[in-house]
Amino acid sequence: MAVNREASLRGLPDRLVAELLYCLQVRTAREVKTRDHRIRHISDRLRLLQVPRLETLEDADLVRAGLVDDLRMIIRGAQTALRRLGATPETERLKDIWDLFAFGHHGTLNLSRIHQRPLREAVKVWAYDELSRRRGRNVASSMQNMIRGMEQLSESLRLQRDDEGHQLRLLSRTDMVGFCNRVAFLAESGVFGAHHRVNVIRDVRNIVNPISVSAIARQAGVDRSFLYRHRDLLEIVHAAELEPAAQDPAGGSPVSRASLQTDLTNAQARNIRLATRIQQLEKRLSQALGAQACQESGLGAPADIDELQRKITRLEQHSFELTSALEDARSDLDAAREANRDLTRALNQQG
Repeated sequence: MAVNREASLRGLPDRLVAELLYCLQVRTAREVKTRDHRIRHISDRLRLLQVPRLETLEDADLVRAGLVDDLRMIIRGAQTALRRLGATPETERLKDIWDLFAFGHHGTLNLSRIHQRPLREAVKVWAYDELSRRRGRNVASSMQNMIRGMEQLSESLRLQRDDEGHQLRLLSRTDMVGFCNRVAFLAESGVFGAHHRVNVIRDVRNIVNPISVSAIARQAGVDRSFLYRHRDLLEIVHAAELEPAAQDPAGGSPVSRASLQTDLTNAQARNIRLATRIQQLEKRLSQALGAQACQESGLGAPADIDELQRKITRLEQHSFELTSALEDARSDLDAAREANRDLTRALNQQG
């Protein structure tokens, strides 16, 4: 019973009372008004449900208790506040679903759909490092899109390997070729578009982060010109790029960056040939059907708009790839020029 706009929390467990008071403090700190009749209604329903703490409540329980939408929103906000209580980046990175509030961002990051635990842990390491470089309000969506590429890789390993991909040290180039072929099949079968297929392969490549001058410099926090100035370090990086991984006891070939790039190029070329052949057949079929329809109706042949749209899509993808390659080449050239200038200055000072 309310007296002078007071709400009674009698009959509730001590922990539940503490949780409700803490959530009221959080809402007040955010300058959100909470009226007394809502607290009374919530406490009455919680008293009927006999729940020991808020985190055990499910949406079905709230609906069954007869709480309206705005009261359910207060309960869900309270659960979020309690989940974030004491959360730090170090504790959040141990979970499979991250609340990005601990990292200074909005939203969540879901890694639970990666089936293989070693692969999931590796993606966690990448995500933990990548979050510190991201800014803006769309961090969660952009990173989740990249993680979906790893989900496709995980699903491919689960379907194609006897060990379902849990032994990452046994992976070979055959597994990556199978992954590229599966992505191409999904794109051709209409599960997703050709542009999404390119994004999936590119995101997997970026997350796997092959050994390169740019990757080593980025991880070390130095400029690439530092590696170019130290030839011994540069030779070690180039040797590591070509070093194959462990031999697959099942008979697969050893994996290296060069072999994976070669297989990826071959798979992409094969997919392009198949796509071109399919488009040729589709064009011939459309021309035949169009000619037949024109003969029957007496109308002129319609313009092949679909073919033009496909050509525009292919040209846009090709332009994007050329632009990315040009940017990388310019960065390497700038680093080499900087190293050359440093060497010239050093020689002039010695002279």
